[in-house]
Amino acid sequence: MNKISKIQHFALDCNGKLLRIEETIERKDETFLCPHCKQEVIGKYGKERRWHFAHKKKECDYDKYLHSIAEIQIAEWFNKEKEIILDMIQYDTCIKNKECPLYNEYDCKKEKRTERNLKDYYSECLLERKYGNFIADLLCKRNHQKEDNPIFIEIYVSHKCTEEKIKSGIRIIEISIEKEEDITKIINNTKLKEGDGIKLYNFKRDSKYSSTFSVPVQKYILFKSRKSYVQKDNCNCQNYKDSRKGVYEITINYNDCVPYFINSGGFYNIGITKAYQAGLIKKDCHICKWQKEDTFGKALCVLYKKYNTPKYCEDNDAHKCINFKENKEFIQFAAKDFEDYKQSNGYDIWVNKDLTERI
Repeated sequence: MNKISKIQHFALDCNGKLLRIEETIERKDETFLCPHCKQEVIGKYGKERRWHFAHKKKECDYDKYLHSIAEIQIAEWFNKEKEIILDMIQYDTCIKNKECPLYNEYDCKKEKRTERNLKDYYSECLLERKYGNFIADLLCKRNHQKEDNPIFIEIYVSHKCTEEKIKSGIRIIEISIEKEEDITKIINNTKLKEGDGIKLYNFKRDSKYSSTFSVPVQKYILFKSRKSYVQKDNCNCQNYKDSRKGVYEITINYNDCVPYFINSGGFYNIGITKAYQAGLIKKDCHICKWQKEDTFGKALCVLYKKYNTPKYCEDNDAHKCINFKENKEFIQFAAKDFEDYKQSNGYDIWVNKDLTERI
């Protein structure tokens, strides 16, 4: 992590104009003030260190200095530019929404962005202006005299926007500033992009519903032959019901960047556990107490020498094994893992209606 420089490169002249140290080289005899504490600062124009200002007496808090110059520079930038684009995040949401068994609020929407020119509606940015019960760091005023429906620009250096302001319903743009360069990045652009150190509160978002929305899903499928697997290819929330291949299926959303049920060994183990609990399979090596892993992570039976059975579980027919013993601890753990998942995620469990007895 790069260490953030806490050197002050800005000061106010006698007219209250904010100047960068390089702009004062021909004005060394003048008096300059700290933008925050308004105490005198001295220009340091050395050959070895970067030019900067230093307080003549006691240094003030750097975060407060940074907050002050951010207010001044962003206000000047807003008032000068003819166009300032607010780039907002919007979402398209599946039209089925909460009616779908697979719905969750994170996967079932698609991010898009929309742009608005703030200068079409707001002509002036004022420093530390009171509105209602609040004082805005910066208040963006509409294109007429009345100060109704303003936008607050809040500078976040060490203190986030208060909950009271957020709950007030006033539209707020919160800009995170850690160093002087962050301010420069803002004012050298004509766009405020939500997400790049910028948060928006209380802005209306015109989300739309889509009937063509689809999310990839994965299905645990148990076949009548007792074999099972997890299908991920060519399977989404729109078509997963079209092809029912097995006698028991569990469907959940799928994202290849998410390690599903990692503590239980993956979604396949969840499927085996749930099918076993449903009475649809009697035995399986994955839920057997005698299954362990070798040094290469390959599943083996610890009883293979004692009973002269296949060493590796993949070579064994679990349904004919007389030594099967359920791993109660694992089964309970995997079942709880799935229950925890269900608390905030959609799922679909399907059982063949024609199945009248255990497989």
